[in-house]
Amino acid sequence: MLGKAIFSGTISGMAAEPKKCMVCGQARTLQGGICDSCRQRIRDEALGRQSGERGDAERELKKHGVTPEPPLKKN
Repeated sequence: MLGKAIFSGTISGMAAEPKKCMVCGQARTLQGGICDSCRQRIRDEALGRQSGERGDAERELKKHGVTPEPPLKKN
C-alpha cells in the first residue's frame, strides 16, 4: 500500500487554534490576515503620511516662488 496514508484519530495543532492577526497577534475576526482595528490604524497612518508629504512639497514649491495647483476633487 505505497502512497496511501492511514489515519486514525483527530487532527490537532493549527486546525484547532483560532486565527490570529498578523499585526497585533490577537485572536479576532480577520480579513486577509489582519484584524479590522489594525487595518484601520494602518490605513489612517498611510493616508496621514501622504497628506503630510503633500504639505511638505507645497511648502518647498512656495519657498521657490512656484504656486502649487489646487488638489483635484474626487467624484
